[in-house]
Amino acid sequence: MKRYILIIVTIISAIATYGQTSPPPNAFKYQAIVRDYRGDPQAGINVSFQVTIKESSCTGTSVYQETFNVTTNDYGLVNLSIGNGTTTSGTFSTISWGGFH
Repeated sequence: MKRYILIIVTIISAIATYGQTSPPPNAFKYQAIVRDYRGDPQAGINVSFQVTIKESSCTGTSVYQETFNVTTNDYGLVNLSIGNGTTTSGTFSTISWGGFH
């Protein structure tokens, strides 16, 4: 029984250690469906997005901002990689992810 407890503690410790030392992301994925005023998906249209990451809350200081110009697919879907757009302010790699609450 002690052996199983030791194995479980070792696994949990390894997971906790890895989670604390893993590097921040280079980018993360975001998907949206573009719809018209009736709620119908808009296929094959060009759209622009502006993404802002703020510190602490929605009213916090902007720490990073970027834009995207993309075309929707047949279902009105767009796929964005936040961190890989056209940067307008800030530096994605210097965002203090652990500092947000």
